[in-house]
Amino acid sequence: MSDYSLNESASRAKLAVRGVGYSWGVAEDASRALYWLSSHGIDGFSALCAVLDNIDSKSLGAPSKLIDTWSCEQSAMCPLLTGLCINDRAVLLTDLQSITMGKIAYPVLTLPFLSDVALAYRCTLQFACSEFEAVVAQNSVAILGDFTVASTDAALVSCSSSELDLTGKSYNHYSRSKKRVNIDEAIWLRLGEYAHRTYAPATEQSRLLGAGAGVVDSD
Repeated sequence: MSDYSLNESASRAKLAVRGVGYSWGVAEDASRALYWLSSHGIDGFSALCAVLDNIDSKSLGAPSKLIDTWSCEQSAMCPLLTGLCINDRAVLLTDLQSITMGKIAYPVLTLPFLSDVALAYRCTLQFACSEFEAVVAQNSVAILGDFTVASTDAALVSCSSSELDLTGKSYNHYSRSKKRVNIDEAIWLRLGEYAHRTYAPATEQSRLLGAGAGVVDSD
């Protein structure tokens, strides 16, 4: 494990997401999501690395059906794109309705997007699936169960206009208090491989304009 600042790790996430072919806009939102998770002491980088591997192999997709139960026809839904769809349709939640979803890969990555809605509309959102429950308020998140699951077959996102009563259940509470994050070195290197795809390949001109004297040495 190696220790990184939140900004450095979020920047790595941004380049890695762009490296698998997502737009810079999606990459920026993913970067914010990883920053949010890390600042709350929740490991999002293990999930991100696995998600990018699946995106790279074309085994994850965007929600293509957003009526009744959200789903992707060909695969499980990408949690990053699912989170962005939740943000785009936040009015469905803030009208005290709910969103039913089908299979989502690494659903913990959707939680930062729920936080965006909670902050913007001053509400509390609940993410519930068979593996874990998460209650996202304006400045905190409480989780019950195993949020490290690789995928869940179904989930429900619902909204409350007030704080939920969490007594009687053993929720783990997370607040925004962390300044740095520990990331497994293998995961860091893997993200670096994806990030490297965003770099422009070297050309003869760029080499001559870079460090060194080029083809003429006046010394």
